Amino acid sequence: MLLEPGMSKFAAARKCSGALEWRRVERICKMAFAQVLTQDKGWFDRGENVVPRIVQVLVKDGDDARNLSAVVLGQLCVVTAMEGIGLTWTLVRGWQLTLARFAIAPAFVVTMVIQTNWVARCEVRNKWARSEVAKGYHEVVVSFVIAFLLILSYFEHSINGSPGHLSVPI
Repeated sequence: MLLEPGMSKFAAARKCSGALEWRRVERICKMAFAQVLTQDKGWFDRGENVVPRIVQVLVKDGDDARNLSAVVLGQLCVVTAMEGIGLTWTLVRGWQLTLARFAIAPAFVVTMVIQTNWVARCEVRNKWARSEVAKGYHEVVVSFVIAFLLILSYFEHSINGSPGHLSVPI
């Protein structure tokens, strides 16, 4: 159930926006995947278009879209609303408070820039780690498939005397 009884309005709005953002990210990923599938066979033969790279790009693009729509736009709305309401309040209270607010604003901007740069560095490090895990996973899957094919051809040859026909009596 999306909305539960007793849920605060903020929690309900956050849960609904999360579900909407997830649908948007799914739609973006499906569109990207459809674009990949419409390519001709020669496109897949090029070195930059191998399967592990395509999967990595699709996953990374999905993460970037989720990050943009869920985090960056949300923060932009919060900061804009906070600054607009704060400026309006200080103007109503008096010009001295507005002057003090404009004096403090550069410290707020510097703090936000430092925080954004630190978060960006952490995200780059995490994306690199995810891509390394994805490469390792793909290499393991490929080696399992190769081992399976080798074992299968060996058993086909030993059972039938020639590869190509697998008939095991039950």
